[in-house]
Amino acid sequence: SPVDVISCIHAVHVMSFWTPKFRRSLGFMLMEHVKAWRIPAARLRDVLPALHALGYWPRLTGSLQRAVWRIAPDDLKYQVP
Repeated sequence: SPVDVISCIHAVHVMSFWTPKFRRSLGFMLMEHVKAWRIPAARLRDVLPALHALGYWPRLTGSLQRAVWRIAPDDLKYQVP
């Protein structure tokens, strides 16, 4: 489910432990949910630093990036260059 994917992204980022295969699989699941519009921008806003650290942020669509950026607080925006 989309909630599980977001929770897993957050946990992997906090622990700073992932393998390339796990990161790739997690990214695939994230993109499947994003393409089907099952993950709202507000959920992605909460894990914005994790999305950037794991390399998922540039892979999101431009419209979704703008939606997340618009609602993100400044302290999260500073963590993403």
